[in-house]
Amino acid sequence: AKVRLNLLNLKSKQGSYKKFQAQQTEKTIRDEFQKLYQFLRAEEAGRIDACRKEAKRKSDAMNVRIVNLTAGISEFMKKIKTIEDEMRTDDISFMQNVKKTLKRSSCTQP
Repeated sequence: AKVRLNLLNLKSKQGSYKKFQAQQTEKTIRDEFQKLYQFLRAEEAGRIDACRKEAKRKSDAMNVRIVNLTAGISEFMKKIKTIEDEMRTDDISFMQNVKKTLKRSSCTQP
C-alpha cells in the first residue's frame, strides 16, 4: 500500500511537472513571438518612413523642374512677343534688324 501511495504521489508530481513545463514552453513561445512582432513593427515603421522621404524628395525635385520649365516657357513667350512686335513695325526696319532678332530668338534648352 505504501508503494502504491508513493507511485500515485510520483505520478501526481510528474503530471504537475509536465503541466509546469508546458506552461513554460508556451510562455517562451509567446515571448519570442512578441519580440518578432516588435521587430516587424519597427521594420514596417522604418520602411514607411523611408518611402515617405523618397516621395517627398521626388516631389521636391519635380517642383524644381516645374519652376524651371515655367521660367523657360515665360522667357520663350517674351521672345515670341518681341519678334511679333518687331514684325508689326514696318518691313524695312524688321529686315534691317533680322540678324539681331534671330540671335535674340535663339532658344537654348535648360
